[in-house]
Amino acid sequence: MTLNRGIWYFLRLVTQVIPSKSDRLLAHSGSIMIVAILAVWAASLMSGFALIIFPELGSAIQASEGQTPTDFITPLYYSGFSFTTLGTGDLVPKTATYRLLTLLKAAPEFSSFTITITYLLSVYNALITRNTLFLSSTELFPLSRNILDPTASHTLSNRHGKPD
Repeated sequence: MTLNRGIWYFLRLVTQVIPSKSDRLLAHSGSIMIVAILAVWAASLMSGFALIIFPELGSAIQASEGQTPTDFITPLYYSGFSFTTLGTGDLVPKTATYRLLTLLKAAPEFSSFTITITYLLSVYNALITRNTLFLSSTELFPLSRNILDPTASHTLSNRHGKPD
């Protein structure tokens, strides 16, 4: 909820600076909020798993070749890699506990990653369908543009030679 409010206040601030784009920018606020929520959610899952495996770098989780780096970027890399693919890359869990933990972590995360992409594609398809319907309805019924798009009344009155 706080993230959405922050995004909304930021977008309102931008529309005060650039008032000519306010309707278009605020029309996309819902989509921006969904993407931001998904990004924060994915970052939280990856960071949480990175905090779990961080103490075990070099012992339970090792590099497949050479020395295992022990900085915090390494568990973030490992967590992100297993989030988006079902592999472990160049870091490999060496104990049965961490193999099982990696498997239990990867299954729901990869499933949610797939569901998220499917959802975003369906929303995008719905928006394309809506825009196509709007354009086709205004071609069939030119006066409906006034009802569907309040900013079009200015254009319509100018086209018919009426004063503003």
